[in-house]
Amino acid sequence: MESRIRLDVGRVKPASRRSPGVSVNADEYRSLVNSWTAGLPRRAAFPRKLKARLTALHFIREGFEPGRSYSEDEANSTIRHFNVFEIDHVQIRRQLVDYGLLRRNSDGTNYKSAGEYLDLAGWDPDIPGQEG
Repeated sequence: MESRIRLDVGRVKPASRRSPGVSVNADEYRSLVNSWTAGLPRRAAFPRKLKARLTALHFIREGFEPGRSYSEDEANSTIRHFNVFEIDHVQIRRQLVDYGLLRRNSDGTNYKSAGEYLDLAGWDPDIPGQEG
């Protein structure tokens, strides 16, 4: 009889949580953001490499006011407004939570900006918005 393994992807955390080892400096940050926004309205591909991915998520997270609680609809609207990528707001929202840039309450109805992502990389202090 064949054995089947079932993987609950909702419980898998990004590999970067186990081994960060990247740093993001202000010049790289600006360069990446400029490359994504220069071609608007054409949308950029969402980054695959950790440094660029964290930068992209941080850029989107900048639309969230620190300390403010957002309903799911408000969070979706904020993400849509800052989304310059080909992937949809639901995928981005999930990654914002998984990478620790947003915190979701236990029933999934409210979101707040979070600072856990700061442990995933060395962030240049000249990059704004590094509060939790």
